[in-house]
Amino acid sequence: MWVSAFDIESFIIDFNKTTTKEYTLPALKERLKSNPSILSLFVDSDGDFWFLQERFGLCLYNPRNNRLTLHSEIPALKNVALSDKFLFAPSTLTNNVWIGTDWGTVYEIRKKGESIQRRVAFNLHEVQQNPGSITSMYEDSHKKLWIGTTQGVFCYDINHDSIKTISIQNKEVIGFVTDTENNIWVAIPKQGLYTIENQNLILRHASAMNFTSIAITSDNVLWIGTEEGGVYSYEINSQKWIDYSF
Repeated sequence: MWVSAFDIESFIIDFNKTTTKEYTLPALKERLKSNPSILSLFVDSDGDFWFLQERFGLCLYNPRNNRLTLHSEIPALKNVALSDKFLFAPSTLTNNVWIGTDWGTVYEIRKKGESIQRRVAFNLHEVQQNPGSITSMYEDSHKKLWIGTTQGVFCYDINHDSIKTISIQNKEVIGFVTDTENNIWVAIPKQGLYTIENQNLILRHASAMNFTSIAITSDNVLWIGTEEGGVYSYEINSQKWIDYSF
């Protein structure tokens, strides 16, 4: 596992050897004269690293030749303000990346070899006057891109190129996952766990905890991290909540 870190070197966790290895990104130090200060990280199927470096914005790193490329050096991206806060989301299409910006625009980035193309997929202001800032994105197996913001939930139908509002309730969304029955689960801090059914948010487990992350394992167990450092699991089938905090 590659871990992007803020204010310290990035590092690798090897689960087979239960060790970590520091990875200092020498190309970044050489080019930017700066230590890695990575805010978000995505690895495509070519093994190239897309990451947000503080103060410099979007960078693309090829570990095979130790080459670092800034977004300002990529013709398709040089005129896009990608020095600000944004989010990555992997696409089901090979080497495609979704980038959600702080001003509500979502781009689809297509990479084929050395060629990179960009298109504006949509802007949330098309369907909502105050959509909030994008906090999470997730593409499911049915070609739907789910977008969570500080205000609610949106859904982009990739096949039909259409965006719609699912819920605007002043609720910040921190993540989406899909269970084995293809249900979409949504984590909302200080509210709880929801599923999306018939374009509505349905509360499944109420919680006042300040969720910060959500993941799911193949046995239908949700794992939730909190701002207080807690780690919890929620077994979907038995609706059992377990505290693993220490």
